[in-house]
Amino acid sequence: MSILRKLRYVLLRHTKLTVYKAFVKAHLTHCNTILNFASADAIRNMQVVVNMGMRAILNVPLETRIETMLQNLSMLTIREEVYL
Repeated sequence: MSILRKLRYVLLRHTKLTVYKAFVKAHLTHCNTILNFASADAIRNMQVVVNMGMRAILNVPLETRIETMLQNLSMLTIREEVYL
């Protein structure tokens, strides 16, 4: 995640989104059946990582609402992806 933050002013938004989906998102959601049995704390911790990635992609401050970022990137929350 730190590489996205460091390169947030260098890379285009589309490129950052591609890097995020290839490396971060793939690791978080590679086995959705196991995530069905994950604790609420584990899901929340993974969502924090997703939120950090979205902020790095969009170059927005911490005060930006999660729903706004999800909508701008056409993404789902970890919980929505697990139960979809």
